[in-house]
Amino acid sequence: MPLTLELLRHGDALPAGPGGDVPRRLSPAGEQALRRLALRLAKDGWRPERVFASPLRRARDSAQLVLEPLTPPVQIEIMDELAHASEPAGILAALAKRQAVEGCVLLVGHQPLIGLLAAHL
Repeated sequence: MPLTLELLRHGDALPAGPGGDVPRRLSPAGEQALRRLALRLAKDGWRPERVFASPLRRARDSAQLVLEPLTPPVQIEIMDELAHASEPAGILAALAKRQAVEGCVLLVGHQPLIGLLAAHL
């Protein structure tokens, strides 16, 4: 079975507060947009085999919202490289290390890395 990578940049987030960038939450508009996307994807029968999210809150929350309608639930795996890698090769190496080399895999991360990965692929 071939590998299908699906890329999702986290939803719209609130500005950084006193805690900095890491704990930023999704904005209400970002949450709404992700819930609409989740319903559309579920209606279309979408179901990834594996899901990796950046450890930053807004990416984890985005992944959770997109997966919410799916039953049984899909586990979200944290991939530090989605927050810290600066090159697509780092993400591809992390996927290989985790044996995520086939099936439908969703990656939830940040710009510019998600865009660079899309261009690389």
